[in-house]
Amino acid sequence: MLGLSNTGKGKTVDSLFYATVGTLVYYTHDRLSASEDPVTEAKYLFSGLLLLQARLPLAVTYILRPHRKSIMSDTTTILAPIRYPLTKTSIQTLSFANDLFASTDNGEIYVLHVNIFQNGDKTRKGEIQQAISPLFEECTPIVVTRNGFLVEEIISTEASELSADIIVVGKNRTPKWRRFISKIMGNEPAVESHLREQTNATVEVVG
Repeated sequence: MLGLSNTGKGKTVDSLFYATVGTLVYYTHDRLSASEDPVTEAKYLFSGLLLLQARLPLAVTYILRPHRKSIMSDTTTILAPIRYPLTKTSIQTLSFANDLFASTDNGEIYVLHVNIFQNGDKTRKGEIQQAISPLFEECTPIVVTRNGFLVEEIISTEASELSADIIVVGKNRTPKWRRFISKIMGNEPAVESHLREQTNATVEVVG
């Protein structure tokens, strides 16, 4: 097996050339030693030259070509759903996500805002990006906007698509009496509970 040389691709190709020639010499010597017929010897030598011509360019091309990054990675993906305009809880959510990013060796943050149809939201990514940029010192979060009716469903879908490792959500600030009525009516949001049930991510609640 030949590996990449620490001194660069040029020396690697040289090493590959000599290794290939060595293989050719071994191949022809092994074949020639088994036969004393000049015609047969010439055939084996010609076959060896064809082997060199065919294999060396392919090997050099393999060494010099750019290699794609492996699909498998150790990146920690953090998803931070927020409200916009930014609320106090949203700012706390972003701050917590930033702290998580700082504690990882290789992380990325996705900031998600859901434009709720029934509320007539039409927030654009550019607005959010400009508003949250001062909150992040060591990274530039990727802003994602989605349109829909049910916030918790959209967040869980986005988390699955991103293969999110951590979801940071703000604590539900709805008054207790409204949460009680919503629970009776069967439409309690319970975003964090829904995310824990529907995703494989760790759910962090802040605020």
